[in-house]
Amino acid sequence: MPNRDNRNPHGLGLAGRAGEIFIGQRREGVGRLDPEFWNQKDFFKQIDECIKVGREYRPILNSLNKLYKDQNKVEIINSNPICFEYQSDPEGKYELSNSEVQILQEINHFEAEILQGIKIGDLYKTTKIVLCDAPNDSDLLGSYGHEEKHQLSGSIYPVVKIYMDRVETVANELGYDRQYVTACVYIHEMMHRCYDIRPDLGWKKSVKEIEEPMAVFGTMKFCEEFDKETLLKISRRLTEDLRKSKWYDLLNYYVYILGIKMYDSNVDACLIETYRHVSLMMHKESEVKGFDNPIGKYLDTCEKKKDSLENLVEPIKKCIETYAKFFPQDKGTK
Repeated sequence: MPNRDNRNPHGLGLAGRAGEIFIGQRREGVGRLDPEFWNQKDFFKQIDECIKVGREYRPILNSLNKLYKDQNKVEIINSNPICFEYQSDPEGKYELSNSEVQILQEINHFEAEILQGIKIGDLYKTTKIVLCDAPNDSDLLGSYGHEEKHQLSGSIYPVVKIYMDRVETVANELGYDRQYVTACVYIHEMMHRCYDIRPDLGWKKSVKEIEEPMAVFGTMKFCEEFDKETLLKISRRLTEDLRKSKWYDLLNYYVYILGIKMYDSNVDACLIETYRHVSLMMHKESEVKGFDNPIGKYLDTCEKKKDSLENLVEPIKKCIETYAKFFPQDKGTK
């Protein structure tokens, strides 16, 4: 087994990345945020070493369990977030209706069991909401990312964009009240926020083939608790409608439909918390395909089975659960 003291500090791969994330600073011998860390081809082959390093950093990683209580380096943007006045409309073009404001308030306040003590309203406090038009020729209804800096401190904070022109169009096409479409888009994008446990770092590069199915799955489980008769059905319809998109094959929109397959397969909702716990460690670069690691294996499977999505439900679960084995949570902690 290699001597860790003599190893290149970049060579600790996943554990080094985790160490820096939760220590919040670079330390010699721990590693650094290196997008090339997946080049450590032998990382998951050296199981004994991985387990040893994982145990060493377990106290650091366990901070995840209480993150939303201790958080956050991201400044609170609105001191009264539950009123849900939208925070940015660059063109002064859109205004939420009273019914939209009301349903978003209710979503923010709702204590969904699947989120294990977190409320969407807690996440909203550190998230900028932007009402705007969709990018040219887009079939999506919203997006999540890190695109803004706090005006005073300059620190990065997360941004949810709701494409109100597309929301309006789709609501009319499908015969739904706009408030319900807006609500479904908001929940979906805030599920991305839920999985982004350190948005202040601003560098999360999700694996689309994992992140998007989990966002759809989380949205449907949330809607099942919140409004099974209306929002759950609309959420499903909005997602299934992507099958008609001209971008379906080119942009791999099948990943959204996979989220529905997960829901219909009765995947345990605890996978949401499991993924939230390890999502920042699940990183993808173009060269990952073919590598002997869980993400590489999963992506290879996606290529082979994306035309039979029910056969991807178990592989995506296995991929997430494999990471959870290396970075376990302490039972009974939050």
